[in-house]
Amino acid sequence: MEKTNCSESAAELLKEAQALKETDTSRCEHLASEATVKAREQGDWQIVGEALLVITYCRYRCGRFADMTELASEALMLFEAQSDKYRAAKAHHFLGMANIYLSKYSDAISHLQQALTTFEALGDAHWTAQSLNNFGHVYCLLTDYTSAVEAMQKSVTILESLGKRYESAAALNNLANVYATLGDYNSALEFYQKSLAIFSEVGNAHFESNALLNIGDVLLIQGNRTSGIEALQKGLFIKREIHDVFGEARAIASLGEALLSEENCERTEELLKTALMLYQQVGSRQGEASTCLKLGKLQQRRFNHDESIDEKH
Repeated sequence: MEKTNCSESAAELLKEAQALKETDTSRCEHLASEATVKAREQGDWQIVGEALLVITYCRYRCGRFADMTELASEALMLFEAQSDKYRAAKAHHFLGMANIYLSKYSDAISHLQQALTTFEALGDAHWTAQSLNNFGHVYCLLTDYTSAVEAMQKSVTILESLGKRYESAAALNNLANVYATLGDYNSALEFYQKSLAIFSEVGNAHFESNALLNIGDVLLIQGNRTSGIEALQKGLFIKREIHDVFGEARAIASLGEALLSEENCERTEELLKTALMLYQQVGSRQGEASTCLKLGKLQQRRFNHDESIDEKH
């Protein structure tokens, strides 16, 4: 009888954690960790695996991508040992997401393809759409924009048909990223603003702040510095509130680049170095590389400025 009570306790903790995934990441991870401990004691490996995936999602929300791979890999091993194809596909999905942000694109595609194949075979439209959305993300990073737009549009269509408002908004946000990369800033801004309205309405702080940062970046490109900086500052505030280190780094780097146009070199360097440190903390090689490029631009501007002064003398 004690064995059953222990198992039920782990299940209840997991259920409570899952209910907090989008609203209280810290509490969610704490409860899922407790569920993992209790389920290990009981030997209920399905609950262990499910709790590990909840923790994996929490680490994603906080930008701790390197941590995701270890957690999702253990969950995958457990689900494969139980011949649980559905949950194993979810583990592959999260491994794909982690590898995107760790710039391991071939690994990301491999895991996402395994997830997508299973979800399609099982007829799970929701998770099929989520996998397509992430495929679009990695295709964009690989500059295959045609495939990126195709995958993301399929994702948006499926999610809207299912009535999944915030997931469809997340897909719209990613689709806007592609348009921004292609230089179609008006279309990008339109999609970002649509997604922001939905995220604000449903109370998803993670994606709301992502949309704000995206809007800020586009507004700066369009020359609207005041509104752009305001959006970035709002996004940064939320990222710090929800302890999203990756998002905080991104916001700080964008603010640093915005100040570069004012030739405020010391403040720009301070912000960019802070962003670089945070990207290194979460293991984002892509973030490190982009910030190093911005620091390089700063040094070039200083060099040109010094040469200009020397010529005048």
